[in-house]
Amino acid sequence: MGHSKGKMKGIPAWIDPQTGVLSLSSKKVLRPLMSLSEFLRTSLGSGAVPTVEDRNVETFHHLGAFAYQKGIFRTYPLGKHLIARNAFTLNASFLNNRLFQVTLHPEGPSFGATEKTRMQKLEDWMKLQAGPDWPSWNWLWGTYSLNSNYNPGWSEKIYATLDVRWGRINQAGKPWRNRPYVLAIAVENRPSQKLIRRFVASKRRCSLQWMTDDSDCYQALIAVKCPHKNMEHFSVSVGFTSSIFLPKRKEFKKARYLIIMSLSAYHCGPQFELVDELSRRIVKSCHGALYEPGPS
Repeated sequence: MGHSKGKMKGIPAWIDPQTGVLSLSSKKVLRPLMSLSEFLRTSLGSGAVPTVEDRNVETFHHLGAFAYQKGIFRTYPLGKHLIARNAFTLNASFLNNRLFQVTLHPEGPSFGATEKTRMQKLEDWMKLQAGPDWPSWNWLWGTYSLNSNYNPGWSEKIYATLDVRWGRINQAGKPWRNRPYVLAIAVENRPSQKLIRRFVASKRRCSLQWMTDDSDCYQALIAVKCPHKNMEHFSVSVGFTSSIFLPKRKEFKKARYLIIMSLSAYHCGPQFELVDELSRRIVKSCHGALYEPGPS
């Protein structure tokens, strides 16, 4: 079980594994959660005009591994750029004036002419860029994945993309108002699915919506009923990690898995005590430690 250090990769060279910074060149860099004003002063953002703008602050936007959040949403086209000698069209999306997502759409002839073919070729290309098990890795800065909303049966307007998303992790016990509550745990042993099921079964307000196959890495979605009878989403993602991608702490030296737990703030705000309790159970049973970010 697990991955071989000799074959360890997990991420392409143009994404920094420790910070999540995306580098198109030495002068064209996209930093996680950079402000909109800073972006507009860069060579990439200078003169950019949003193609999508949603000012409805009640709209929820997907933050990848970091749940959902309401806010003002804007997308700016960045044009075509070469990444690892292949042409991509890029778009940068901002939530509440912070960069949280970049999408990459393949344009080169080597990726084919249809979106269905591009998706297949993009998946093959990513295996060369980041290793065959790249979707099984978790990162402290966020996540990147193929466009999970793509369905070749819909239409050619549904693009095959690689989506890079960024977010922030909370300090334990300190939720933010109107934002998801997110914790990260680095452990030596993989938490069993039985541990997750037992936790859910012990909580009257929780129900397990789904859980992926019982493999080295997996994901689970737990529904949480808030005090006003509304539902929140509690996501648990178990993925690979390595001590070289984590802060230099004694507790992380033998870490092989990183668990990202996030609870969306739909209605009443995060029921953060549930996330705290499950994190304590995992730390105790799987020999690990909670990641504590600095104050933000």
